[in-house]
Amino acid sequence: MELWAARRRLMEWGIKFRPTKPRSPHLNGKVERTQRADLEEFWAMADPKSVDLRQRLDEWQHFYNRASQRPSVYVNEEKRLC
Repeated sequence: MELWAARRRLMEWGIKFRPTKPRSPHLNGKVERTQRADLEEFWAMADPKSVDLRQRLDEWQHFYNRASQRPSVYVNEEKRLC
């Protein structure tokens, strides 16, 4: 989907489109934090050649978002998009 089409779709849904500049952690800190945790905690122990990598990553994300000491406050089961 092209950018203009995606932007129009978001506008139809009442979502304001606010792209962030590259390397702007003050704007996209949530993404940067989860990517850092994935890198330091999951990928440090994972074997990229493992046949069940997708399943292990799904399990890790579930743990990180719901069961860890710092669960994501942004996960709301009633409003999940994916």
